[in-house]
Amino acid sequence: MKNLFFRACAIAIVVASIANADFTTLPAALAKDLASPDIAARVRARQLLPRHGVAALDHLLPLLSSQEQPVKLSAYNVIADIANGAAAPGHEAEREIAATKLMTLVAPGQPEMVVLQGLRLLPIVAPNGLDVGPVAAILNGTDANLRERARECLTLAATDEACDALIDAAPHADAAFAVALLDAVAMLRNPRSLDRAASLLSHGDDSVRVAAARAVAWSGDAKYVTTLRDTAAKSTPETQAAAYDALLRLADAVVNTGGNWGIAMAVYRDVLANAPQKANRAEAMMGLGRYGDATVIDAIVAGAANAGGELDDQAAMALTSLQGGEAVKGAVAAYSSLSEPVRVSMISIWGQQKQTDALDLIAAELNGAPAVRTAALHALASIGSMKGFAALVEVAKSGNDEEREFALNAVKQMAGNLGSTGDKQAAGLVFVQLYALTNDEALRADAVRGIARNPVPQAFDTVKDALGIADLKADAVEAMASVAGALAANKENERAVEAAKLVQSAGAPVETLVRMAASLGDAAPPEFANILGLVRKWQVIGPFKWKNDAAWTTAFVGEPNVDPSKPVSAAGKTYEWKPATGNGPIGLVDLTGSIAQSDRVFGYAYAIVDVADECDGQIRIGSDDGNQIWLNGKQVFENRVDRGSALDQDKVDVHFVKGSNTILAKISQGAGGWNFCLRLAKPDGSGIVFTQP
Repeated sequence: MKNLFFRACAIAIVVASIANADFTTLPAALAKDLASPDIAARVRARQLLPRHGVAALDHLLPLLSSQEQPVKLSAYNVIADIANGAAAPGHEAEREIAATKLMTLVAPGQPEMVVLQGLRLLPIVAPNGLDVGPVAAILNGTDANLRERARECLTLAATDEACDALIDAAPHADAAFAVALLDAVAMLRNPRSLDRAASLLSHGDDSVRVAAARAVAWSGDAKYVTTLRDTAAKSTPETQAAAYDALLRLADAVVNTGGNWGIAMAVYRDVLANAPQKANRAEAMMGLGRYGDATVIDAIVAGAANAGGELDDQAAMALTSLQGGEAVKGAVAAYSSLSEPVRVSMISIWGQQKQTDALDLIAAELNGAPAVRTAALHALASIGSMKGFAALVEVAKSGNDEEREFALNAVKQMAGNLGSTGDKQAAGLVFVQLYALTNDEALRADAVRGIARNPVPQAFDTVKDALGIADLKADAVEAMASVAGALAANKENERAVEAAKLVQSAGAPVETLVRMAASLGDAAPPEFANILGLVRKWQVIGPFKWKNDAAWTTAFVGEPNVDPSKPVSAAGKTYEWKPATGNGPIGLVDLTGSIAQSDRVFGYAYAIVDVADECDGQIRIGSDDGNQIWLNGKQVFENRVDRGSALDQDKVDVHFVKGSNTILAKISQGAGGWNFCLRLAKPDGSGIVFTQP
């Protein structure tokens, strides 16, 4: 334990001192420290040596032969650090130096362990142009382990010279190693290897010929098609799958290279018709699907028929992957000739693709066998097109319980999707239909809420029905408010008025009434004027300077008794009353526009309202900023406040007389916006009916 303690202390002291270390210490001395038994010296050397870069390599490389494992490991790690630094962009000169020095590790006569370390390090720094002769010599040696490590080294180096060494060694290697060399060449995809790899397509060993096929397949050069076809045809049972796979890889590359599409299609057709292995035929069929058009449909259909069910999934995917309208039409035309499993899969895929060109066929299959019918039902739901809506409705009406439940939820999903994509008219109609299709209250509630979001005039009767159902009433009130706006916009004023009255009589919250009024906008018929009891017609006057709070009690217009027909004199100026209108869904009166833009002032607004019958009620006001209210010459409210306006900020209980009632509002203005909105309401918040002269 004492030794461990002293070691830890020594390391800590060294680490702490590194910040103040002299980095000019010669790398030779540091390399000597790295091999010393002094742990502190080793730690210091390990930290400082990488900073000297390639200049330290001559002193580090001999340490790889050390008999002490810690020394070898430390030296290797420092060399790897230096190599990675030299490989960074902008260090090309250091990289070349490092590569040249590291190549000495694999020279003849080096211990095997040193050679293996060199083969691991060289790929880090090997640049194009580096002579890899020493590594190439190992490829041609007799040590299987070293040969494989050399192959890995050159593959990772991936330089032109590395590629040359790999392909040049292949003809002289035993078959197994030649295959490994050719696979490395295929991975590098270097055009300089193609002719030499192609020369091995006539090699005496079948596995080497197939590996050579893989080594040229990536090129996409159609000149290799005939030879690779011949290689596949002559392959042994052990190499058949790999040989046809190489031919298919070539066909893929031919398509992607461009210019020889027909040749590639011929390869896919040939492999689909003749390859002994199912996996190859499946891949050929998928190749036709990925890259083909309507002209390959017959080959896919024939391939599926000849496979006896083995390629059903691939046939469905291929036929539904073909691009273009004509291809879809061709697949639809071929549909009836296919087996039931293929047809079921095709319908499912078309549903996932939302393939509207197949909708008629899918809808017709609702009359098919159970598996096909189920797939068609799900596909129609996934596509969500109005073209398939009638078919879904029919299932919802006449299907079995499970089908009905699914169809109803599909209709609900379709409506939601239509609404989210902006087709609110179609969405509203679908929600109306959903309500009619079910007695399930949860689904009906979904339908009513959907109508509220996507109102259509045709929903009036549906929502009126929902208003009579206790559990749906709250949602129905919101929906009817939306429908009222849709009716007014459609010039159906009588029904719009009826809808508005239904909303009001149902005890709708004021927010709903405001929303309804907003949705009606200019399309609102006269009967809507008093839904909220908004006072819209005013006479206004001002501005009167507000110097201090005493202005709140100053009668600038002679209040409480005012006569808007006469001008007002104040502070040596004459003011005239002028008309103003409350606009928008909350009847907002803009005093800035009606009077003037001013700060620290008061303005007045005067209105006459005629109430049919004497009643108790409320004056509800929102103001920017504060307000004072007089009703029939008597002050009933005051709120000295600085705020923005909103509906019903202040509520005052009052008594209205039968006939004419006068309202005077004094509105303060600090700075910014200057406006107010005022309405006459019953205690429950619904508007009081009145008229204005």
